[in-house]
Amino acid sequence: MNAWFWSTLFHARDFPLTERMDYFSAIFFVLSGTLVTFIRVFHIQNKLYRLLTFCVGYTFLIQHYHYMLFVNFDYGWNTLM
Repeated sequence: MNAWFWSTLFHARDFPLTERMDYFSAIFFVLSGTLVTFIRVFHIQNKLYRLLTFCVGYTFLIQHYHYMLFVNFDYGWNTLM
């Protein structure tokens, strides 16, 4: 719901805040789905391994958010393909 909300708001009103929230919620949505799919496909039953999988994924997410906020936010790069 969060990704849909920010996507709708961004496409209705293109402001720097709505652009960032659209991108950040979309990447969170995609990463969460990818992590859950990875856990289900490889039948990871051990709770420690599940926790480690999410920690690695969300560490990447936080690093990516930091890069996009403080180094270079290039939304056009993500729409090239």
